[in-house]
Amino acid sequence: MLWNSEDLIFRLIAFLIGIVFHELAHGYVADRFGDSTPRRAGRLTLNPVSHIDPIGLLLILFGPFGWAKPVPINPLVFRDRKWALAAVYAAGPAANLVIAVALALVWNMTGGAAASLPGLWGTFLTGVFGYSVLINVVLALFNLIPVPPLDGGRLLELAVARRLGRAWHTFATIGPFVLLLVVITPLSQYVIVPWVFGGLRLFAAWTGYTF
Repeated sequence: MLWNSEDLIFRLIAFLIGIVFHELAHGYVADRFGDSTPRRAGRLTLNPVSHIDPIGLLLILFGPFGWAKPVPINPLVFRDRKWALAAVYAAGPAANLVIAVALALVWNMTGGAAASLPGLWGTFLTGVFGYSVLINVVLALFNLIPVPPLDGGRLLELAVARRLGRAWHTFATIGPFVLLLVVITPLSQYVIVPWVFGGLRLFAAWTGYTF
């Protein structure tokens, strides 16, 4: 997805919000399940510097994809490893959806009052709200695509890896290349675009928010 350069500041703020809470959620849930690795790595923080990858952020802002610093975890310390990992992997997309829903509801309940503020304040808040809702929904949907190393791929791994054995190991190994191929080629129009736009329509129908 390519963006309008005039809205760069709004996209930057929205992506920072989405990335920070996505990665913080991964680390927080792991910490709650007894893994202190994210805490010791300094990832239980709202400081964007701890979570962003500079190259990944630039690609998010100006290209079709990007990434943040993955939160380090140690699954060996989890008592119920499968369910703990499922919670950790699901926490990131869930955080993005919670933020998007909260902002959409605030916008709806206030009747989009921010847009009526005078001067630059109205423009700024409208842009930040709009992009924050959109980008957080897109981040959640994209990360739930069931291809490793995305969160959706990790969740699928918990469900099928043991049964599929070597076949899953092979898929997990080539998963990043498959994902890259889909994102940067016309295949995205048949895979990612329908998934994301379908999710956006469901979100709009559920929350009453208009993108």
